[in-house]
Amino acid sequence: MIPLRPQEQDSEIARLSAVAKKIGSSDFSPSMVPTEKPALERLFFDPAGRLWVRRVTRGGSTAFDVFGADGTMLATIEAPFAPAGFAPAWHGDDVYFVVSDPEDEPQVIQARLDRSPIS
Repeated sequence: MIPLRPQEQDSEIARLSAVAKKIGSSDFSPSMVPTEKPALERLFFDPAGRLWVRRVTRGGSTAFDVFGADGTMLATIEAPFAPAGFAPAWHGDDVYFVVSDPEDEPQVIQARLDRSPIS
């Protein structure tokens, strides 16, 4: 588990308060919002059969741990963006992610997998 940053907790409290108000519930209390979140967000496979484990780092960035079909860890990729909840789409070495812009509008970005050996 990773501690929620204050802005994340405030955002979740505001979102849940709005939902409670919309449905006419008076049972919601901000103390019901957890102070921690799971480190793992999603699991998905790429076309080559590799398992990608999307996780959140303690600093709040997104990372992917990539495992081969035999379970061997192949790489950890630090993402310079925060993908939305969708699994990425692949086309050759190009990977497409859905991200949200500052106004929460979905955007598609393209990344290219670099298969250069790590020295």
